[in-house]
Formats: sequence, C-alpha cells, structure tokens
Amino acid sequence: KGVNWETIASLNPDLIITDWYGGKKKDKEIIEKAEQLGIAVVALQAKTVEDNIKCIEILGKVFGKEDRAREIVDFMKSKLEKVKEISKQVPEKKVLVISAPKDISGQITVYAKGSAWGSIPEIVGAHNVAFDKNFSSPWPKVDLEKIIAWWNDTDVLIVISFDENRLKDAVEKIKNDERWKEIKAVREGKVYGIPAGGKLGHYLDWGPRIVVGVYQFGCAIYPEHYPDWQKVAEELMK
Repeated sequence: KGVNWETIASLNPDLIITDWYGGKKKDKEIIEKAEQLGIAVVALQAKTVEDNIKCIEILGKVFGKEDRAREIVDFMKSKLEKVKEISKQVPEKKVLVISAPKDISGQITVYAKGSAWGSIPEIVGAHNVAFDKNFSSPWPKVDLEKIIAWWNDTDVLIVISFDENRLKDAVEKIKNDERWKEIKAVREGKVYGIPAGGKLGHYLDWGPRIVVGVYQFGCAIYPEHYPDWQKVAEELMK
C-alpha cells in the first residue's frame, strides 16, 4: 500500500529492512526512496525454509551479532538435520495442503509447486500431490470437483489459516461433508489444521519458528515417527 515517508524521515533511522519481491511491488519504490533520503536498506527474500537461515545469517552481520545469529542458525540446522534423517526412514505418503476456505463447496486455494509451505511435506518425507500438476501460480484456486477427481487417494489433508476460528470451522466442516469424504484422507479422519502467521503460539511463519512449523507437518503426517512438535517449540522459546 506504500509507506509514509514523512514519518520514516522523522524517525531518522539508520537502516530499513524490507521484503524483496523482485521489484514487482512497492519494494523497488521503497529502496529508491530510501536511497534518495540517504537511508541504508537491507532487502530480504525467503522462498524456502532454508532461506530463513540465510536471512538470519545476513541480519547477524548487519547488527554485529554474528555469534548470536550463529546460535540461532545452529539450532535451526540441527532440527532440520533431524528431519532429514527421519524423512529417509518413513514411507512416502500422499499429502494435499490447502488454505482454509470460507466456503468448503467453492474454490479452494491449494499450495502447489513454488509455494514454500507446499514444499514442507516433501521435506518431512511425504509427497505433495499438487506438485504433479502444472499450475500458473503457486497458490491456484481449484474447484472441489477437481480436487476430488485429481487427489481422491490423498493420505493426509493439511489445512492452513491465519485465523484459528476459521481454521477450526473449516476442518470440522470438511470432516463431516459427504462430498469431501470421497477423499481417502477425509474418510479416514486424517485432516489436520495448522495455524499460520506471527501470532503467539503460531509457528508456520518466517524466522526461527519455521522449524517448529516443519515439525508440525511431520507430526501430522507421521505421528509415530516425529517427536512432539511442542517440545521443539519449547526448546526454541528457551
């Protein structure tokens, strides 16, 4: 939507940290305007789980806190390394990741190839069935009829939302809907909601917390193989 540059100038910042979208949105404008005002800019982009580690390393250098950044990075790497070990030992399951819809009968946003969260099933040892289709967007909207026709043999359905109430409502409705029960995961009760965003207690978001989000996926898909994600969350908070 843009930035109030009068307010920013009045704060006299040494540095601006911003997202980078390849110059396609307001990111290019922010960098150019900051340069005019003589303010340094660090523009970061995270497209994958691993990118979060790179961003923390960069910020450690920026703030002169490389030792602290390394401590966080080492924690993240150790947890992701454990995931790699577990992923080699589990049987491949078919997983579909969707955004919690307001209307479970309407179009459903699917996390397909190119979406960071859609890649997490692949990280934990499963297969995101939406990766088998060539969509023009990482987050295509797909009719329920097509979801049933394409992915009725899905083993686990993951539902994501920034809104916990909407998430609970969608999961409950999907579990009890006869049409959705044509999908194996729904028939067998393997439908799991994972809250996203930066709220307290939400871990599916960028930053160090993303490793907990990965374990949430692992526990949902392979509960018998992955350690309790809440314990990983407790370690992170400590």
